[in-house]
Amino acid sequence: MTAATDPDAPTRVALFVAGFAVLWVVLAALRPSTTFHLAPLILPLLPVGLVMSGATLPDRRRSTQATLAAVAVALLVTAALSGTGRLGGPSLLPSGGAATEAVVFTVVAGLVGIGLTFARSR
Repeated sequence: MTAATDPDAPTRVALFVAGFAVLWVVLAALRPSTTFHLAPLILPLLPVGLVMSGATLPDRRRSTQATLAAVAVALLVTAALSGTGRLGGPSLLPSGGAATEAVVFTVVAGLVGIGLTFARSR
């Protein structure tokens, strides 16, 4: 069975994204004064990584939808962590705090992910 005909492919991507989001939340809960700078970069790129490995979602539309869903999850996690005071570490950006950094990194990673999806499908 190829990834194109695998009915479990969207579920597998969703599980990877949800699992990584839970990991980010647990780590942030355990260490609220630490900023996990890579988490908002990795989360939106998980679907693209799975696509590029040939594991799932080979078509452009589904890959883009999965990337946008991962961006939404990352933004929800950012809002939840920020709202509960679990996003209190330093920022790599010259202005704004860790929440601003997470939003910027998430959006940039989402755009890169969509760009990679379109570049790969040519």
